[in-house]
Amino acid sequence: MTVIPVNLGPFFHARATFRPDKQGLDLRGQRSVSIDEVDIFTGLITLSLTNQDESTAFTLEDVVNVVLELHPDEAAGASVVTQKGEYSYTVAGNRVVRDAVRVIIMNLPVGASEIEFKAHIVALAEALARRFDQEPVLLELQKNGVSAHVYGVTR
Repeated sequence: MTVIPVNLGPFFHARATFRPDKQGLDLRGQRSVSIDEVDIFTGLITLSLTNQDESTAFTLEDVVNVVLELHPDEAAGASVVTQKGEYSYTVAGNRVVRDAVRVIIMNLPVGASEIEFKAHIVALAEALARRFDQEPVLLELQKNGVSAHVYGVTR
């Protein structure tokens, strides 16, 4: 069994929060992973399942399809891990809570450098923010399961 270090717990950002459902993860596709003594970089992108003004709802399938379209490395091997949960933030003193999805993408098997992976995941988060009319999309970059960078990515 391969164990990949990634922290999938609650995510806190100055602008918003993500709390995962207890239902677990959804894995689309299959990929065999071989890990030697290498660093594992993981991008966790969190977005609401409704657009900015809540006029349009999205499904988990909608998000996965767009990720596969925008992230050809994943489409080639077809492994996308998602986690549903609750996205909350405050506007004018009022707490807003929405259904959300967190998309988990690793640098495997491509093995991109940390700089290349970060640039690619930030670009993917920006594209998702534009496509789904979101502001912000939350992005956490982890290295070997430890949070390295946290961003609120806008269109």
